[in-house]
Amino acid sequence: MVSEKVLAIINVSLGLIAFLLILTLFDVQISSTGKALEQVSENSVCFVSLDNQFTELDLERCCLEIKKQFQCLPSSRVIDGWKINQVCRTGSGRVVEYWINTAGREYCNRMLN
Repeated sequence: MVSEKVLAIINVSLGLIAFLLILTLFDVQISSTGKALEQVSENSVCFVSLDNQFTELDLERCCLEIKKQFQCLPSSRVIDGWKINQVCRTGSGRVVEYWINTAGREYCNRMLN
């Protein structure tokens, strides 16, 4: 025989499913935070550079790499038509640098927190 606890869990689950089906029946749209992050990332860009050779990097990977860097400093530069506001690096001299704009940095802050 099934215990009362299991029956209660099943009832709550069925109630939630019924609620979602009713919302669907009345065509209620629930906003998605994923769409908001997607819109933010459309205006975001990140470049990786070594010896002044720039390559665009996908934003998720860029965020993880920026987190590993020793310092991020304000910097104003235009790369491939994008206004870049910040450069992150591990030191000075011949090191890999990550260049990111303000929208990209805000996206990273949301993603990593």
